[in-house]
Amino acid sequence: NNTNAHSFDVTAGVYHSGTASQEVNGTSISYTNGSCSYTSNSSSGNYFNVTYTCSGTPYYFNNVSITFYDTSGNNRTTAFSGNIYPNQAPAIPTLIVPTNGNTTIHDIQPFFNWSGSDPENDPINYTINISSNVVCPALATDIINTTNVSNYTNNEDFCPNANDLYFWKVKACDAWDCSAWTSLWNFTLEPYVDIVFINASSGSTSNRTLNFGTVYTGNLYDTTNGTDPFRIRNNGNVLADLVNLTASSSLWSSSGCGLGTNYMQFRIANATGEPNSFNWTGSTINWTNLSSSNGGVIDNLNYSNANDEAIIDFNITVPNSEPSGQKSSTIWLSWEETP
Repeated sequence: NNTNAHSFDVTAGVYHSGTASQEVNGTSISYTNGSCSYTSNSSSGNYFNVTYTCSGTPYYFNNVSITFYDTSGNNRTTAFSGNIYPNQAPAIPTLIVPTNGNTTIHDIQPFFNWSGSDPENDPINYTINISSNVVCPALATDIINTTNVSNYTNNEDFCPNANDLYFWKVKACDAWDCSAWTSLWNFTLEPYVDIVFINASSGSTSNRTLNFGTVYTGNLYDTTNGTDPFRIRNNGNVLADLVNLTASSSLWSSSGCGLGTNYMQFRIANATGEPNSFNWTGSTINWTNLSSSNGGVIDNLNYSNANDEAIIDFNITVPNSEPSGQKSSTIWLSWEETP
């Protein structure tokens, strides 16, 4: 074999008398497949050697013979030699991510990445095999996908489960041979809740300032007309419940206008363009007095990109006897994975 791709070397030698009239002064090669070209020659005493390199399609057969010519016009031809063009399989790929044994993968469409090479720089196709002991529609059967790039993302959601494993391996093939499979790697898709404000305060997705501006006694103000509500998104990978919405205090100091009265209220609504993102009947969709502990606020907030947002509206009514001044209250949102 030659170090060049899909090639082999053919070397033949001839004995000559050493007289000037019988010195070797040329060679030629005959072949039945591919192409062959002169590479080098050498002599030692009365022996003359020549080497040709032949290149062609792997596993095609090539019959080769070499003819020597001397200065007197004589020639001598070797017998035909049968040779098969060689091929080297690609190297076994190197897996990169998800890393082996990783228990904190959160993306429900995980990104698989690896590297590979072929010693002859042939084009490579990769086959990835993904399996799991998780009961999940996306993996009702093993995923076996062939691609010409060194990464893969499945277009169906995997299922988070802290107690079960996903397994993956890759092999590489050129047009003629394949590498062995890589070792089998595993990872866990960890369930997690990650709720963010879409219209968050500057510099943070976990804080939101709601500012009604200047308000006047006896008037009602709400987030359905002019003031932006809380718009939230489930960036996690499991259904989530807003189990508690808690206010630190009432905005008002007037008697009878504390928490639990209709002077501060909230409700849950669909976000524009994101219908059916949560369980409507299990959520607080009607105006409800804001208290120090409001339970069962949002039920089953989805995590799929097309349906993972909701609105929390607020309204305030300024008491007739409320003294002037800046008013504020802090609201906490407590989330849990849906059981």
